[in-house]
Amino acid sequence: QGVSTFDYNEIHDTLAIIYMDSLGALADLLNLIPNLMYANIYKIAVYDFNLDFVLPDLKKLKELEWFVRDQRLLKCFRKAKLTTMNISEDSETIHCDSLVEFLSSQDTLMSLTVTNSWTPVSILAEMVKLNAPNPLRLTKLTIDVEGGSYSVFHPRFDHENLLRFFKSQTENLKHVEIGEGTRRSVYEPAFALTKLDTLIVSINELSQYEGSYARLEKNHSVRTIKLRDCSYYGVRTLRYFFQKFPNVHSLILTEITPDTNNNILSLAQCLRKLESLSLLTADGVSFDCMKFWNLKSLQIYMLTDKTDWNQFTKIHS
Repeated sequence: QGVSTFDYNEIHDTLAIIYMDSLGALADLLNLIPNLMYANIYKIAVYDFNLDFVLPDLKKLKELEWFVRDQRLLKCFRKAKLTTMNISEDSETIHCDSLVEFLSSQDTLMSLTVTNSWTPVSILAEMVKLNAPNPLRLTKLTIDVEGGSYSVFHPRFDHENLLRFFKSQTENLKHVEIGEGTRRSVYEPAFALTKLDTLIVSINELSQYEGSYARLEKNHSVRTIKLRDCSYYGVRTLRYFFQKFPNVHSLILTEITPDTNNNILSLAQCLRKLESLSLLTADGVSFDCMKFWNLKSLQIYMLTDKTDWNQFTKIHS
């Protein structure tokens, strides 16, 4: 109200909303923005769910960030044909069936991120559990659990159906990120994806048993590996993990403590085709003991210690 001179058609990129008094008001606003390409709907509060409104077209909307307690608001986005959606779930999420129904209509969706925070209910498991139509053919899938062990070790957390959803997407996935707290049963089928190019995993969730890797086939398609969330004991079996990905060209270490960097890099030297190495910090790293056969790029985001580069530069000309 009071902005009648504003031309909503000029909005092409981003819409961020934190409060609307009714579902109809949200629909009216979206009808004024036909060129919208990206929307961030964050914890919006709606008290009137009168369904008497014109459904917005949103023909150009491609990316939706969704962090809303009441999933019935998704009705306003029914006509959108998204390529990317990021969903944040929390313990207060209600009307999950509306979200399941919405995802079941998104046959153009290629990238899906689901962050599960302090709730034992996963929308991905719910889709399988409710036998909802699944038109998704994802190329990128991120499953993250901010609530950590609280969520995934809750007796109501449906690991079986989460795994079934993941397996339903294995044909086309090229980019997979599995955050800390996801059961290892999801990891094994991820390692076997034949089109996978980028794999992002938590070191702490990798199997600590050599035999777990012995039964896995080598994956020759993966080119980029990013490792997160490391403890000292999680590093021990990385040598067996790296051996399963012989064609890795890029290794990225984030959230890795300096005292474990050396151990990881020592084990990673079996990656004979590695060309790019990225470190969050290089403090405490013994570069003079490092030898990567084809290294062409080194990125360090934080460097405070004095480093002797003489031996490293001789080896990596």
